[in-house]
Amino acid sequence: MILAIRNIDVEGLGYIEDVLNRNVVPFRYYNSPHLSSDWKSFINTNLFDGLIILGGPQSVYEYEKYPYLNFVKEIASNFIQSDKPVLGICLGAQLLSDLLGGRVYKGTNGEELGWYDVSLTRDAWRDEIFSKFSPSFRVFQWHGDTFDLPKDCVRLVTSDNYLNQAFKYKNNVYGLQFHLEVRKNDFLNWAKFYGLDDKKTQEILKGFDEYENETRRMCEEIIWNLFIHRGV
Repeated sequence: MILAIRNIDVEGLGYIEDVLNRNVVPFRYYNSPHLSSDWKSFINTNLFDGLIILGGPQSVYEYEKYPYLNFVKEIASNFIQSDKPVLGICLGAQLLSDLLGGRVYKGTNGEELGWYDVSLTRDAWRDEIFSKFSPSFRVFQWHGDTFDLPKDCVRLVTSDNYLNQAFKYKNNVYGLQFHLEVRKNDFLNWAKFYGLDDKKTQEILKGFDEYENETRRMCEEIIWNLFIHRGV
């Protein structure tokens, strides 16, 4: 069973949920704002075989404002120390970077909101998952913060705007700055929730028409190889 940490209700597993259901892999959501220092009394990590930390509007460096993010990191550390597979998406990737010693900060090249080109690094060619992807591809992004690559981690995906778009730690921890899991309907819910203007919404929707099939394929490849193939 997979534990999915949700940092805000509107940002769920998206297409990952479809992949898990299709492969009869159980999962359970837990909302991070409900976490407290006694999280171990109500989350038994021994019952879970893998962890996914989802996105959200919070900033990792605002721990005083979002103290529960510290407990998300504690949960992630527990999974990592147990050699269980971990995937962090957007905020989740930033939390993993912070946990592993990287620095998270406001991006100097501004917010990425829409469809952006990213490229594999040379190290990605040797990765069991990312080596199956095209050398460059377009992904949906919605973030304003970025992070430094932690020590002992491997950069897998990069872009002109931001150097670190995806990384891995050992062979069981992956962080993605971008969103492969977001379906068109998920995006519409996000746009409504966050008050995105109609012009920008329509512009981004065109990208889903063109690129969603490919991002779904990559999303499924990651979930299959990181979780399902490992018998979670």
